[in-house]
Amino acid sequence: MIKKMMSYALGVLLLLAAFPAQAKVETRQVQTMRLAASPLDTAVSANGKLFFVLTGEKAVEIYNANGRHQDSLKLNGRFDHIAVSPTGDTLFLTDTANRQVKVLRLSFVQDIDIQGSPFKGPADAPVVITIFSDYQ
Repeated sequence: MIKKMMSYALGVLLLLAAFPAQAKVETRQVQTMRLAASPLDTAVSANGKLFFVLTGEKAVEIYNANGRHQDSLKLNGRFDHIAVSPTGDTLFLTDTANRQVKVLRLSFVQDIDIQGSPFKGPADAPVVITIFSDYQ
């Protein structure tokens, strides 16, 4: 009985090997991004909100999920690979020629438009604190 089941299983495996599964893959181009410099490597944050491009011009170009350019980071040294942490705030740049990995921590600065907001003090102060005291 066991010998018969083994020969049956072997026969099924041989049939599967003779007729491999054919999967059809469909593609459609979503976007093409024009870059100012040649890309060497890319990385995407885990949440998909940021897209990093390591270029041959010693820079990292940062794009949002819609492909809109957010910022450029100039680099000291030549790097050939890039990776991003799951949180999206740390970049790992690899220099294989010099056997180095540079780790960069990113801090994203958000500009807040305070034009027309009430404030006290000089208009060109580096820090402005706005207090909304009329809310109850």
